[in-house]
Amino acid sequence: MSTSSAKQSLCDYEPLQQCLKANNGDRAKCTKEWDAFQQACQKRKQAEQAARGQSIPAKSECEACKAPPAN
Repeated sequence: MSTSSAKQSLCDYEPLQQCLKANNGDRAKCTKEWDAFQQACQKRKQAEQAARGQSIPAKSECEACKAPPAN
């Protein structure tokens, strides 16, 4: 895997993408997938930082996991 694709897929989560596509981007209909995405993203970030010898607070949230602003 190349470095650019590794960075791109850091917080990609296929079930969420599929749910959003099926529901025309309505995240309210994808709550279960959104929660699982946030957990997976956070675990990946923690593992990446642990591999580099860094630590992050337990409640820290990756940028991609944050909810987009409401329209």
